[in-house]
Amino acid sequence: MLSAGSKEIKLSAIYEYVEHIFTSYMETYRSKKTRNFESWKVGQNIIIQSDQLQALVKHLCKDLPVCSEVSLSDLTTWVTSWNLLFTILQKVVFNKIYNILDEDTMERYNTIPFWNRIISDKSPSVLSWPSIVFLNAGLPSKLQSEWRLLFSTVAHGESFSKLIGCIMNKGPTIVIVRDRDGHVFGGFASSSWTLSPNYVGDDSSFLFSILPVMERFEPTGYNDHYQYLNVQQQTLPNGLGMGGQHNYFGFWLDAEFGSGHCSETCTTYRNYHMLSAQKCFQIEHVEAWGVGPEPEVEEESKGRSVLDTQTEARAVMEMAGKVQYSDGYREPEED
Repeated sequence: MLSAGSKEIKLSAIYEYVEHIFTSYMETYRSKKTRNFESWKVGQNIIIQSDQLQALVKHLCKDLPVCSEVSLSDLTTWVTSWNLLFTILQKVVFNKIYNILDEDTMERYNTIPFWNRIISDKSPSVLSWPSIVFLNAGLPSKLQSEWRLLFSTVAHGESFSKLIGCIMNKGPTIVIVRDRDGHVFGGFASSSWTLSPNYVGDDSSFLFSILPVMERFEPTGYNDHYQYLNVQQQTLPNGLGMGGQHNYFGFWLDAEFGSGHCSETCTTYRNYHMLSAQKCFQIEHVEAWGVGPEPEVEEESKGRSVLDTQTEARAVMEMAGKVQYSDGYREPEED
């Protein structure tokens, strides 16, 4: 289809083909008014932002030679080793074209999560359809069914204590940052965030870039420095970080909310390159999503404050200026 008998194919034509496959995939789910697609239209209508679409197209075509024309041999190699995500997109579109797309196929190849809303519907996201599909496809399959917006600087303000209060013990999360130079990046944390001097998480975690390029950085296995969160320490870093090592994180948000850093190298994640425009960056926006079903509260902890079971959380409450009651910090009871 792309070569039309020619031995050379313009790279721009391949980009255009991939772009049309993605937009047709999204149109298929939009026209069917699927539950997952419709959940993103409440309060705000997520769109296909052109810069994120172009970044996704280049990501899907990353194994092609970077030149104006691609040989038929290189195109054949690319086709036979197509990215799993692109294979999914194309399968749905072709089934639609040939009128053989059934509900089972649509469900099996759905890369759109359900937005399970727990905070204001008017909390805008830096994400658009290309980045949502890209990130969701990289998650473990059991976590792809639904997302929950836990924190947004638009809804919650620029507060580190509020951020960690919203994401602690909420299961796996995606943390997304936009710096003041327009770079959008972050990480998937596979374990619940907890205050600890130790790293937590496992090798299903990853770092990612959305803009100006779309890439995912998988673990190297060299170390297990997947995610770190600590506050009010004199000898340890205070903030949230993923990958690398103390003071040289893959990405880092300082507890003094407003700044962070990304190292030039990161031993924890493969093929990593600096995510932010500058090594030390200023934050423009942060949002955090819980992914997969919301964790169930253990039976023995129901009706009890998290402060009764996790003493480290007291530091968070203290940062937020909560009132102390008995041996823990709790909100005053209403009359």
